[in-house]
Order: sequence, then C-alpha cells, then structure tokens
Amino acid sequence: IGADSQSLLAIARTATVAAPTTPLMTFTAQSLEDDFYKSLLDWSAEDVLAVGLGAQVVVWSVSKCGAKPRVPITMLCDLRDSVEAGATSDTAVASVKWMGRGSRVAVGTEAGTVQLWDAA
Repeated sequence: IGADSQSLLAIARTATVAAPTTPLMTFTAQSLEDDFYKSLLDWSAEDVLAVGLGAQVVVWSVSKCGAKPRVPITMLCDLRDSVEAGATSDTAVASVKWMGRGSRVAVGTEAGTVQLWDAA
C-alpha cells in the first residue's frame, strides 16, 4: 500500500449515526398496486409526493405538514374523468414522474398515453 493510502487509512473515523427505528410519517395507500413494472410514486424536488392509485393520482406535500400529524392528500387527477381518444374509461395509471423542479407531473397510462398535469 502506498504512502497516500496509508495516510487515508490512519485517519480517525467519525462516529456513526444510528438510523431511525420508526418512520417520521406513514402514508397509507390501500389501493397502491404491487407491480414491479409500474412506477407509481415519485418525489419532487419541492418535497411533494405523487402516487398513482388505480385511475387516480394524488399528491401529498411534506413541506405543508410541519408538526401536524395528518396532512390532507389532494387528488391531482382521475383518469376516468379525462378519457381521451383511444383510452377507455377504466384506464389505470402506469407511471408518474415530476418534471424537473417545476409543478408539472407526467402521468403514463396503461393505454399507452402520457398526460401532463399541473400540480400548482
């Protein structure tokens, strides 16, 4: 081992920090589908969680919760209400993705369409 490597190994290690044993908050989503091929949740750069639940996308803002134990969850869209050409009334969410640092969410559907929604 070279001298540089030995000097790095000789540096005293800092104490490790214990990982929390309980969650800060719990988001209960009983209709969240367990599907490896879907991407049903995404966290934005602005601390907002978007979750695809069946044909709906809901958003939850962590920055608005503060010390409150429960924060209202807002429905962003319901695909059953926004049927487009080629989509069926039972179109389900296949993926959600925040676009950069903005407030827009791309929602992919099982019908193969992508919808852009403004969460502002």
